[in-house]
Amino acid sequence: MFKIPKFRIYGEGSKEIQEKIRPTLDLREWDGLSAQDKIIAYKFFWNHQFQWAAKATIQYLNTEYLSAIPGQNLLDAEYSNRDGLEAASTDFQRIFINEKQELVFAMLAKFVDWFIDHKALNQLEQIELSEDNFKRKVDQAFQSADIQIKSLNHIFEKFSVNQVFSREGLFPRQDQKIIEEIYQPTLKVLSDPKWKTVNTHLVKMFNDYRDKKYDDIASEAYNSVYAFLKVINKVDGGNSKGEFGALFSRLSNSINQTDSVKRFLGNISGLISDARANQGSAKPTVENQIPLSPSESLLIMNEVMILLQYYLTSQSSIKN
Repeated sequence: MFKIPKFRIYGEGSKEIQEKIRPTLDLREWDGLSAQDKIIAYKFFWNHQFQWAAKATIQYLNTEYLSAIPGQNLLDAEYSNRDGLEAASTDFQRIFINEKQELVFAMLAKFVDWFIDHKALNQLEQIELSEDNFKRKVDQAFQSADIQIKSLNHIFEKFSVNQVFSREGLFPRQDQKIIEEIYQPTLKVLSDPKWKTVNTHLVKMFNDYRDKKYDDIASEAYNSVYAFLKVINKVDGGNSKGEFGALFSRLSNSINQTDSVKRFLGNISGLISDARANQGSAKPTVENQIPLSPSESLLIMNEVMILLQYYLTSQSSIKN
């Protein structure tokens, strides 16, 4: 058989050459990017077909943050009965390049949300479908949003921004293997509307980490696992003492596990409960408690995601 020639791109597969072209950057906050970085990112991201989504996003920001009025151009255009598309696009660009990351992230999250088919997702809560059909329809509802998420994540990765978008919103960037093998697949499964209560606490947990509210992370980590346990055990309400442990034991006992796995998961569950009791802002029990550090907070979040991933992938083996 004859050998087919393969044209090799210069630098492809060579870490040394690629680092000379694009030096490796330490992870940083969005506010750590230069104005030029943000201009480049904006030009890469922007598409004029985004104008309607941009207008809806700026309208939301103007309504939500009226006293700050982020979209002055759109406000003036609508007041003067002028076309607001160009005005909103100008506001979008200014916020993206010039504003602090809190407003930028709020804008980008709402922008991505515009592309989600919420009507289709709401209808899924009312009908019975097979698991495969359900996942297919959820993927369809997120199809357009996933494109925007992929584009934003490409920008965040290339500029070493310490955040990653998912179907649940923003979460902290870590080692790519952790993101690809734990966070992304787990959050994709949790995009099923039945996990809404779990996602509420996960989003708060990720936001607390981004806002450096580390003491709140322990409480939201506990709350997210507790909400998960109630959904998977089909328990409504309740918050009695010892219920978290009882629900965890019930779930663990419903799956065939080796003793080592059972101990490992039990230890994670115990660490999450202890962190909530000893470092959580919602239920502090220790005087002069040592606050959680960023690395400890990240560890707790990773424990939560490992725990959720294991039980989500084990659902098919749960004994009725």
